[in-house]
Amino acid sequence: MEKDKKEQSPTGEQNEQRHEDVVDMEQQVSVDGQSTQSENDEVQKNSDANHTEESTADETLEGNFDEETSKDEIIELSKSEYDQLVQDKDLAEDKHLRYVAETENFKKRTRKEYETLNKYKSQSVIESLLPTLDNFERALSQFNDKEDSFYKGVEMTYNSLLNTLKEHGLEIIEDEGAQFDPNLHQAVMQEANDDVESGYIIESMQKGYKLKDRVIRPSMVKVSE
Repeated sequence: MEKDKKEQSPTGEQNEQRHEDVVDMEQQVSVDGQSTQSENDEVQKNSDANHTEESTADETLEGNFDEETSKDEIIELSKSEYDQLVQDKDLAEDKHLRYVAETENFKKRTRKEYETLNKYKSQSVIESLLPTLDNFERALSQFNDKEDSFYKGVEMTYNSLLNTLKEHGLEIIEDEGAQFDPNLHQAVMQEANDDVESGYIIESMQKGYKLKDRVIRPSMVKVSE
């Protein structure tokens, strides 16, 4: 009888095993609770994130709308000033074209002046030597003997000087026997002459000269009436 009671009453080992099983169950419940809480927290985070994204999207749309509105306002202001801007542009282009034209004219004028200066650069020197040529001609006109050695020496010097000046563009103006030209000749006397047609030169009083195409001294002449 006592033996049967012993078999029916739980031993200490069995009690301890039961205690451990209870603890394991409590731990499992705790873990399951924590997992459930974690899942709930994750769901809440996802919900908050979605809400944040929606708010950001709304703010972006509002910002884009404001930006488009600002652009429309700028375009409207530019249209209101369009006529003035066009006028300013036309004035600027006109000033630019005028400046270009003035610059080109200045360049042409400067180039022409330089060419003219270079062309007639020896004029002042030649003009200063014209009286010397006149003196040589007067001296030669005083000789009766053209074969005189002194005459030949003076004539050689005169011709040498005259040829040098011709190399620099000096030209003698035709006068005696030519038709009077007020651009080339200066009439100092008029004389009736049946042998010479009216308006023609009878006699040259002083030779005239040109430097290339410019008259630097007109001929002094006597003209037939």
